[in-house]
Amino acid sequence: MKRLLMLVWAGICLTHILPGQINQKERTPIERCGTEVWENERQTLNPLLETREEFEQWLMVKKKEQQEANRAASSIYTIPVIIHVVHDGEPIGTGFNISYEQIQSQIDVLNEDFRRKAGTPGSNTDPVGADIEIEFCMVTTDPDGGTLAEPGVDRINRNDAGFTAPPYLTGYASSTIQTATFWDPEEYMNIWVLPLANDFLGYAQLPNSSTLTGLPSNNGGAATDGVVINTQSFGRQGNVSPPYDQGRTTTHEVGHWMGLVHIWGDDSCGNDFCGDTPAASGPHYGCPSNDFSCGSTDMIENYMDYTDDVCMNIFTQNQKDRMRIVMENAARRVNLLNSSRCSQSGLAPVADFSVSHEQVCVGSAIQFTDLSAFNPTSRSWTFEGGSPGTSTAVNPSVEYNQPGIYKVTLTVANGAGSNTLERINYIEVIEPVATTFYIEDFENGFGDWTIDNPELDRTWTLVEVGGNTPGNRAMYVNHYLYTNIGRRDGLISRKFDLSAYDGATLSFEHAHRRFSNNEQDSLIVYLSTDDGQTFPHRLFAGAEDGSQDFATGPLSNTNFVPATASDWCFSGSGWADCIEIDLNNFQNEQNVRIKFETVNDYGNNIFIDNIQLFGTCRPVRVGVDSKASSEYVTLYPNPTQGQLEIQLADLQGPVEVSLWNGLGQQLRAESWGVKGSSFLQTWNLETLNPGIYIFRVESQKGTFTEKIMVQR
Repeated sequence: MKRLLMLVWAGICLTHILPGQINQKERTPIERCGTEVWENERQTLNPLLETREEFEQWLMVKKKEQQEANRAASSIYTIPVIIHVVHDGEPIGTGFNISYEQIQSQIDVLNEDFRRKAGTPGSNTDPVGADIEIEFCMVTTDPDGGTLAEPGVDRINRNDAGFTAPPYLTGYASSTIQTATFWDPEEYMNIWVLPLANDFLGYAQLPNSSTLTGLPSNNGGAATDGVVINTQSFGRQGNVSPPYDQGRTTTHEVGHWMGLVHIWGDDSCGNDFCGDTPAASGPHYGCPSNDFSCGSTDMIENYMDYTDDVCMNIFTQNQKDRMRIVMENAARRVNLLNSSRCSQSGLAPVADFSVSHEQVCVGSAIQFTDLSAFNPTSRSWTFEGGSPGTSTAVNPSVEYNQPGIYKVTLTVANGAGSNTLERINYIEVIEPVATTFYIEDFENGFGDWTIDNPELDRTWTLVEVGGNTPGNRAMYVNHYLYTNIGRRDGLISRKFDLSAYDGATLSFEHAHRRFSNNEQDSLIVYLSTDDGQTFPHRLFAGAEDGSQDFATGPLSNTNFVPATASDWCFSGSGWADCIEIDLNNFQNEQNVRIKFETVNDYGNNIFIDNIQLFGTCRPVRVGVDSKASSEYVTLYPNPTQGQLEIQLADLQGPVEVSLWNGLGQQLRAESWGVKGSSFLQTWNLETLNPGIYIFRVESQKGTFTEKIMVQR
């Protein structure tokens, strides 16, 4: 009999506690769930408040809507923050009235962790690690427009406010303190720092899909929307208590505020709705190493676990996607993104850039495009291995003439300060010969693959196997325990640029045995040419029907896991051979993604490993045409008061056009099929505020940008 495993949603809670000065070996994990307590209180106060299950269904719909809408490349979001410090009347810098340096240290931690900043504790080299592209600024003005004595800080003497003496239970903190002191959550992210009772480290108010719940503002609605942190767990200097003294409690709780779930899904081997965080049997304490549960190595470094602060350093790509969808759609969160409070703060720029190609042949040129936020006035580029080696241009073109892997550095500055972004091992230059240009053996985790699990059921998982090299890991779907027949689960690659190769070929190794002659579990391989928005091209479909064309061994009525080389397609045993797929029909495509999709027939497991792409490198010339961008792109009238005519010359074929504001945010993006020597299109820009905008065209001849001035 097959075992049926059920995943149960248990709600989001915070089990971080302050253990005091206890030796780690003597520490006893105690669950004191601050977030869960507050969420239960909210549900009690208003039974009409949506459940977490309802929120997940809403979020799934929003995710699919954004995928179907061909969502534009992400921009950097900056969230304005106000810190409410509730104290007992002490002088600043003593007791609960923590110093400004302690407060600033926490904002530094948030920006390091959410931006995966190199050279900081928030940096990591994990293949699934992600820059969330969300930052936090300390506001300089209060709701009435007055200038704050300390940027980002609202100090509250509990004696003057009439609050009882600390420590505070969640109910009192929320219903009395938060409701009396909050600032508009559509203009500010509220963080309260105060002494909590029951050794709670903190809690967060989880996002909701809508404000239309009938929920009074003082009973868990706008007035309590934010994060509450225990005084001694806030920041990484001053009045902090180890081992939670590096600011990661706030990182964790802000993750909840943006919709993240604990990595174990609040149940043993539960679902956190992020396919690239391995399932875990429960929370971790201290700094364990090589913990293995639920068929994979636990990601104890994830900010959504309970390990010590010094052990944490990763959000994943799927967690990034989830947080950004919440920020772009959830009640109050989406309005907060349009707050002007940060733009009033005189912010230093934040460096960011994109490239036309990350992988090219010797002799090719790459077009770099500056996407930095907050209006830089100067730029300094450094191109290791490139010609030129340095540049001060906005969007330079650089040629690479020697094979190798090179870094790129951009420093941007304005009157408020400067910022540097360094991308190591970023540009790969290859000799124009036959080569394997991509290998994934899953020995370091999911790599740069993501999971599509539409039913939030069983899906692709990393597992230990045998008989394969290198290493002993592979990806698989456990169809042996997957009772829901017909369900599909996708494993999706990063983006590939096939325009740099002739004769591109995809190969992979697989292992599968049927449970009996009655089941035909399937594997299908699709290809996308629009960066994963759609997968219309089916490259391969395999399901064993007795012909030995897909299974790699005879029937097995046990839970099949390959143990020897004879279990795999390369064994030459007379069962299925490994698969090679010709991709030459897609040799001019620059936005290719591959999807491996299983179709469950409740039979037996399907494994894949050692995915490779190989072909002959073909030089790509980008951005080195002798013509200036103005000879390809004409904007009229410029300046404009609303209507803008866009004329493209000699750019036949597909082009991508986009409009960017001075904060590095993409406002509009379209794909045009240009035919003939001249192409004309009209845009209405009447809804834009007066100012300077960037119009960008990406074409086969290069990337070109022109400034647009909007006047009224």
